[in-house]
Amino acid sequence: MTQLPPTSIRDALQSTAPIDSIQVQGWIRTRRDSKDFSFIELNDGSSLRNLQVIAKNMLPNYSALQRLTTGASITVNGALVASQGKGQKWELVADKIEIVGTADDSYPLQKKGHTPEFMREMCIRPSSPGAIAKAQANCFASQRWIRQLPDREPRMVKSIIQRTSSHAQLI
Repeated sequence: MTQLPPTSIRDALQSTAPIDSIQVQGWIRTRRDSKDFSFIELNDGSSLRNLQVIAKNMLPNYSALQRLTTGASITVNGALVASQGKGQKWELVADKIEIVGTADDSYPLQKKGHTPEFMREMCIRPSSPGAIAKAQANCFASQRWIRQLPDREPRMVKSIIQRTSSHAQLI
């Protein structure tokens, strides 16, 4: 059997058709158990949204999966299928889940939301700083584009660059 190349969560969520065999990697955001299966919300940082993984109790390491907590890292092989639940288009039905790393009980992030102040204390980056970094990168890209304009209106260009620089520093 050949090893599948990992697919980003973003690409999996943006898929236009079901995929019979896919591999994703990421960190567990939440896990909830049912009688015959577990729902795992997985994120790899490529998207603000999570991919729901369905882990059936027939998996050989299912009892170990039930002990995983937020922050554990896993690799999942399975089929990307249309979701039966509301609010999501796709879910991944796992054929195989490999536990890459666990997070102990002292890991500070749980399912509840955390304030930016708490996150700064923990020195852990949630999704929102990633969004801020993207906005800042767009700001710098705009400045680069403006600098490439012909020098017809140098004062106007200089004024725009100063304004976008001050916005980028605020971010």
